[in-house]
Amino acid sequence: MAGGLKGPGDLLAELEAYDVVRYPNIRPPLSNLALGRRGLYELITAAYKVSMRRDEGRYPRFVAFVPPAAERLDESNVCVRFQRPVPVDPDALHRLGAGIPGRPYALLIRGSDAGPVAEGIVRTERTGLELLPTLRYAAGTVMSGGLYLSVDGPGDLTAIDFSGSLHKILNLRAGEIRAAFDATAAGISRVVFGNLERSVREQADPVAGVSTNRLVRGTDLLPRLVRGAWGYILQRAIELAHGGTFVVLPPAVGLNEVENVLRVPVRTGGLRDIADFLVQLLFPAGSDEDHVKRLQDVAHAIEDQSRSIAQLSSVDGCVVVSHRLGLLGFAGEIRVTDERDVPDCAELDPMAQGLRPTGPFDLRQHGTRHRSAARLCQQVPGVFAYVVSQDGNIRAFTRLVDGRVGVCGPLRLLVGSSAFV
Repeated sequence: MAGGLKGPGDLLAELEAYDVVRYPNIRPPLSNLALGRRGLYELITAAYKVSMRRDEGRYPRFVAFVPPAAERLDESNVCVRFQRPVPVDPDALHRLGAGIPGRPYALLIRGSDAGPVAEGIVRTERTGLELLPTLRYAAGTVMSGGLYLSVDGPGDLTAIDFSGSLHKILNLRAGEIRAAFDATAAGISRVVFGNLERSVREQADPVAGVSTNRLVRGTDLLPRLVRGAWGYILQRAIELAHGGTFVVLPPAVGLNEVENVLRVPVRTGGLRDIADFLVQLLFPAGSDEDHVKRLQDVAHAIEDQSRSIAQLSSVDGCVVVSHRLGLLGFAGEIRVTDERDVPDCAELDPMAQGLRPTGPFDLRQHGTRHRSAARLCQQVPGVFAYVVSQDGNIRAFTRLVDGRVGVCGPLRLLVGSSAFV
């Protein structure tokens, strides 16, 4: 494209461009999909054109999924099957896009002699309620491979390729192609989750001690469910398209300890936090006939509280939660307002296990929410702040040991990667 801007063809080319020199024995990318290269180009191009079409003031947001050619989809995951496949072009995709539910659903695409066709709507991810009653499965993708193509706004496509030996996630936005990273898998989130997981395990020990099997089962599923709960909150906040800030306080720190820099006019109390519910879900006590119903009630409670936390982000001000994902208050006002004081920030490696700086981060290029979040983290060691932008991008902030503020992002919630509850 002119001026060095990238487009659909460039996105496809970069998806194909694995380092086959360093990895000569890998399975080639995109090689086993139920759609050839020409069909993939037509699909990506159609999705790109459709992303620019505004209908009644809104741009389309949906996901298309191309399965592996050899995979026979479980019919229980097919929500709608078209009697006749619909040829994919910009007009057809525009009509269909409005009818595709949000995550965890996608438009099913395969190849035909005439090019790509849409066969129906499929569910691509498990939800938390499917963990019941056996708790055998963890939330996450139900597909073994394939390609996800997420339409996230005008000229904004995210391609997630699970078809080859190496997974590749790329985002085309504003004419640039960059690697994309999952907000719930980033190193900074793993630190947040670590605090919550430790708290759940400490609380669960007396309960789980009655059954070794329950302890093993709960230990296996806990990281995925913690990640899923946080992903659910962020995803719902993104769908509101309002933008917001979530502040996660460190252990042993309450609102009273930070009220000099964080004023929270609407405080909450008396509610059990998500950590409490996770203990009940993973380490249930008793085995009477109401056991399954109790688990279902707990799963619904997690969903209800997560949705409430997310919805409150649409109120002006930040939402404040404990390290156990307990709602503490909302409409918070960060009082560190000296515009001349721009914290020294460092960009964090999203793929690192922890908080690893990679270089400087220029906070002056970002808006009020980002600057306020950075100032709060600078003043309160151990606090984490997640800023959700209206366009769906996420940045996470925390103070580093050297006094700088670490910034991780932009992050996304990636289909087939972010777990759900």
